[in-house]
Amino acid sequence: MKTGAKGTGFFPVPILIFFLLVVFISCRKDDDPEYPQPVAHTVLVYMVADNNLYKYATKNLEDMSEAWNKNNNGKMIVFLDVPEPDVPRLIEIDGNYTDVNSNAVKYYDDLNSLEKVNMRNIINDVIRMFPAKQYTLILWSHATGWLPKGAALNYTRNLHAVELKSFGKDGVEEMDIADLSEAIPDNVFSTIVFDACFMSGIEVLCEFIDKANYVIASPTEILAQGFPYQKITPLLFTHSNRPAIWAESFFEHYNSQEGAYQSATVGVVDISELKTLLNILKDFQLNENSIDITKIQCYDRTKTGMFFDFNDYVKQLCIHENDFRKYLEQYNKTVIYSNYTTSFVNVFDINSCSGLNCFIPSHSLRDDLISHYQQTRFYNTVFRK
Repeated sequence: MKTGAKGTGFFPVPILIFFLLVVFISCRKDDDPEYPQPVAHTVLVYMVADNNLYKYATKNLEDMSEAWNKNNNGKMIVFLDVPEPDVPRLIEIDGNYTDVNSNAVKYYDDLNSLEKVNMRNIINDVIRMFPAKQYTLILWSHATGWLPKGAALNYTRNLHAVELKSFGKDGVEEMDIADLSEAIPDNVFSTIVFDACFMSGIEVLCEFIDKANYVIASPTEILAQGFPYQKITPLLFTHSNRPAIWAESFFEHYNSQEGAYQSATVGVVDISELKTLLNILKDFQLNENSIDITKIQCYDRTKTGMFFDFNDYVKQLCIHENDFRKYLEQYNKTVIYSNYTTSFVNVFDINSCSGLNCFIPSHSLRDDLISHYQQTRFYNTVFRK
């Protein structure tokens, strides 16, 4: 047996120190499979499809996979909750996706994916497993803007040719916007995208201050096919810091369609500028009681209207014309991109679209909604003096 310098059977001290350093360095967390090196961009698609949107979810997954480029310096991770198989999972999009049973990197016990603790834990799992210099969150499901859960929209103008995504419906479970905001960690995501209806509402956006730098959403419903992931997936990585290009791709896709499918509205909001916009409105003298609803663009198919264009509304709120001009100056800094088709699913025309919707309490006959509206961050910032 070889012995050391003192015949102890151990390595000489200098060699021992060298050996320990090698072991220490080789065991750093940076090189541990559980702690991979950060990529440039991780995109999390939070897909709540345990509902009638299931078939559209599987098509979107196929489109993401087909559009995937192996040279992307990033990760695209989908949290998938569907009726069958009834096992929520994380799926990594890498070009090899075949069906909902493939490419899973983590499984979850059956859970309510719209419970805020569960959502926060899933987001934290993705951040831990797929570290990145930049994160984007795409929220995919049904939605009814800021309205409280259970406040169904009673449509009077029905559709025959297309289906719509009317955040969240997991089976029969829904989620309030305040809970959704609490589930999302502060200052993690550079952009949040709502692939869901009516989410470009001023009441919604105010709940996401400190949650992202930019928000992409629609003031109207979104066709059930959702965002064109075959076109947008590459842009998420080649133009990772330019969300307006993602939104433009969404709009151009639907604007190139025919008939009822030529239907889309979208806005991209700079959240840092939104804070200034709210402060400007707070300082104005506003007239809430003399609103002519016939001069305000309506964005939904209900009999009396629930979601209206925010710029049209503010124009009537402002008592002084100069105040509205001042508002528009800040609006142009806040909404960095917006666009719209001239009609929506052949049901109503769109004559103006700021990219933002809003609720008009003086027009509503539902006391339950007014009470909930008065609890929103928007109302308490702008109207509660």
